[in-house]
Amino acid sequence: MDKIDIDKGIKLSVIAGILLISFSVFYYFVIFLPSKEKEKNQQQLYKIASEKVARSTCQEDAINRAADYYKTRRRESPSLYTGGEGTYMRYDYEAYYKECLRSYGLDE
Repeated sequence: MDKIDIDKGIKLSVIAGILLISFSVFYYFVIFLPSKEKEKNQQQLYKIASEKVARSTCQEDAINRAADYYKTRRRESPSLYTGGEGTYMRYDYEAYYKECLRSYGLDE
C-alpha cells in the first residue's frame, strides 16, 4: 500500500514540475518578452522624438543667433555687410548649430 502512495506522490510531483516549467516558459515568451520589447520600442520612439525637437530647436536658435551676429557686423561695417533683415552667414549658422547640438549631447 505504501509503495502505491509513493508512486502516486512521485507522479503528482513530476506532473506538478512539468506544469510549473510549462507555465514559466509560457509566461516568459507570452507575457514578459513582449512587454519588455514594447518598453524598448517606446524608449526608442521617445529618444527619436526628443532628438527631433532638439534639432529643430537648435536650427531656430542658430538662425536667430547668426542673424543677430550678422546684424551687429552690418552696423559696424555697413559697406561690407549689405544683406537685409534675417540674413546670416552660413559658417556662423553652422557653428551655432553644432554648438547647440553638443549642448544636447548630439552630433551631426
